[in-house]
Formats: sequence, structure tokens, C-alpha cells
Amino acid sequence: MIRYIEHSALDKRKWDCCIENAAMSPAYALSWYLDIACEQWDALVEDDYSAVMPLPWRKKGGIKYIYPPYFIQQLGIFSTATVGSAKTAAFLNAIPESFKYAEINLNSTNAVSELTLSYTRRTNTELQLNTPFEKIKSGYSDNLKRNLRKAVTSGNDLTDAVIPEALVTLFKHNKGAELNKFSEQDYAVLTHLMKESIKRGAGFITGVCDDKNTLIAGAFFIQTGQRIIFLFSGAGAEAKENAAIPQLLNNQIAAYADRQMLLDFEGSDNKNLARFYKSFGSEETYYHRVIIDRLPKIAKYVIKWRRMLKKN
Repeated sequence: MIRYIEHSALDKRKWDCCIENAAMSPAYALSWYLDIACEQWDALVEDDYSAVMPLPWRKKGGIKYIYPPYFIQQLGIFSTATVGSAKTAAFLNAIPESFKYAEINLNSTNAVSELTLSYTRRTNTELQLNTPFEKIKSGYSDNLKRNLRKAVTSGNDLTDAVIPEALVTLFKHNKGAELNKFSEQDYAVLTHLMKESIKRGAGFITGVCDDKNTLIAGAFFIQTGQRIIFLFSGAGAEAKENAAIPQLLNNQIAAYADRQMLLDFEGSDNKNLARFYKSFGSEETYYHRVIIDRLPKIAKYVIKWRRMLKKN
């Protein structure tokens, strides 16, 4: 039986146990991570937490809706058993009618049926690390190998003494300014996530400094179980010239090689990013974005009207 349970009534010990034993168990499905990343979240729970589905939600204009939070790529259904298309449909159908709209990124273990769902396929890239480093490195692209040689000759100074605020600031002043995507509150959430992950021994930051000890690139990784997620990075102009990000990723691959581990690059549908991640010999995996639209016609009209105003 699938039940809707409000956040305050969830048994988080049982929740985390389910996530940790699921076929896919990313850090961002754990209760403490959801508590930080989501404004509010409730859940669907099957039986005695044999399968769970987080429901991050907001309320705007009196309408409750489910949304995909920043810094969480995939959620959906987590189970110790196989999640076939029938179970996926059962969970989606169990979402209460009080949620008038839902945009949900299922995870890669959730099967979908073309007959029952309207969905969009999205791309991720992952690299298996269960072989010796030299074998993994032999699968690197020629361009990546050249960049790694450049990184060595540039004399990059590697450091683990990077605080979350420094990494966020580096991103804000470079790619963040270009994207203009995240609010100050979003950056505060990200900083909190990194600090809590590090406190729990699950996350770590590694960086590159120039000859003046100024941070020019940094990367944040989070590991739970056998999955290491490349969650966030920041880089300045000098980092591109010195191939600092490829060097940071290569160092982590070398550190975890020949172990039953997987490096999750977290993307991407962006062709340039996908090409870069695949240059490490990673393989594409897929997950699905599902839209559930129960909005009344008048609400759809208002939303459309507001979008038109923003464009003008």
C-alpha cells in the first residue's frame, strides 16, 4: 500500500535505511539533504518503507505544486526491489489531488511506460571506477590527455584547504554571473549543503591555486555508498588555460580507481558539457522528467499571460 505522509510524520531512520539499500542511493535522496535543499517536502511511502518517493513542494497563488529543487538531479522512487513501469505509475497516481502541478525528475532505475506516462528523457554521464587507473586513463580522449599534460606543466598548486564560501564566490563571479540563474538564497542553500556534507564525512572540496595562492578552480564531490557525485564546481579564466577542472576530476578518478565505485558527472543535456564528461570515457545513462498537469484552465491562462508579460 502506498501512503502519502507529511514531513512531520516521516520516520527518517527508516527513510534513510531504504535509501541506503536502494538500487540507486544518491546523497540527495537522504532525509538530511532533502531537509536543506527543499523548501518543504512530504513523501509517498510503500508499506513499511520498502519504497519511498520524496515530494518537494511549494505553494504559490494558493496552488500547491511539486518542483525539482536545485542541487538535486534525480529523485523519483527509491526501492530495495526493481521499480518497473507499473510501480512507477502506481506512485505517480498516488500523488494527492491537492498538488495541481508536478515536475518530477525520476531516477535512472525507474522504468516508464509510453502507454501510461508523458515524459521527456534526460541524459546523465557516469564512469565506472572498478578497473585500474591506467586502464581507465587509456579511455581518455586525446584532447583530454593533452589538457592534463598542460595542467602538469602549468604548475597548478593543488589544495584541499578550500572552504565552501570560497568556492561559491568563485562560481558567482564567473559562470554564475554569466548564467544569472541562482538567487542569494540558492547560494546559501548550496553553502549549507556543502558544510553539512563535509561535517558528515560525505563531502569534500578540492581546488587549484595560482602562484599567489589565489583559488582559480574548485570542485565539490559528495559520496554515499558506491556513488561519488561531482555536484558543483567553480573556475576562473586562468583555470581554463591551465586545465584545472580536468586535473581535479582526473585526481579523483585516480584516487578511487580499481574500487567498486562510480563517478557521477551529473549531466548533461548540454552538448558541450556532455562532450567534456564523455572525454573521460564515461557512458551516458538516462532518467525521465514527468509532468503532471491538473491546473484549472483559468490558472493556465494566468500563467501564460504572466510569461508573455515577462518577455515584453
